Amino acid sequence: SSDVCSSDLVELQVVIDDAELKLVFVDREYREVMEQLRQKCQMAFDIIELDSVSTGPSQYRELLAQESGEDP
Repeated sequence: SSDVCSSDLVELQVVIDDAELKLVFVDREYREVMEQLRQKCQMAFDIIELDSVSTGPSQYRELLAQESGEDP
């Protein structure tokens, strides 16, 4: 689990709520922190997990593989 102090969590919550995010990309290391924040934020948002350490499968790589490559 990542070491994030409570004042950092409050600041992140304010930023997320102010930005009205619908989607957050987060490294695997911080997934648990973002899950906690999602419970406290006013707006619901989805979390896409990245993995900066592994070259294997990740949620982000799986989403990219599903795309056709055509412009929307």
